[in-house]
Amino acid sequence: MNTISIDHLNPIHLKKLFIIHWFICAFCHGFFAKTERAQLQETVNRLEGELAARSDALRKATVDITRMKTKHETELRDKTDHLNESLYQMENKWKEASDENKLLKQKLDSIESKNRIMHNELETVKLSRENLQNEYNHVKDELDKLRLKSESTTVKVSAGIQAVQKSENASTNTENIEKNEMEYLPKLQLSSNN
Repeated sequence: MNTISIDHLNPIHLKKLFIIHWFICAFCHGFFAKTERAQLQETVNRLEGELAARSDALRKATVDITRMKTKHETELRDKTDHLNESLYQMENKWKEASDENKLLKQKLDSIESKNRIMHNELETVKLSRENLQNEYNHVKDELDKLRLKSESTTVKVSAGIQAVQKSENASTNTENIEKNEMEYLPKLQLSSNN
């Protein structure tokens, strides 16, 4: 015959057991002898004592469980609130960082755009400088050519002037000689006639 341990009974089973006990007591009162009733009463008293002890333990366990549950729920609620607050702060920081990142990206784009413009302007300046340098070199070459040509022309003009001066000097000398001859020739003739 299987026996049921009192440890495995819950309050409902205990109540049913108590009712069954009462019926058994009532039934046994009329059919069993006094000794058997005494033994049965002893068993019943023992079971009632165990039942009362188990009920007290169960009530205490229920109170402990309720207290632990309340404590756990409070801790869980506090932790949830703390995590929600931390999450809210992290979301705000993330939004601020995202906004700052957007501003930095806009500044970077602006700087890169200005850099491209300055680079293009620098390339234009370099090209203009190269063009000016080429033009300067060309003008310098032309000036050098003109200078050489001018020097050559100056030499030629100087030579021409010297030649003209020599020619004029020679002509002047000839005229002077002719003049002198014209002046002295009559005198020479007169002198020879005498």
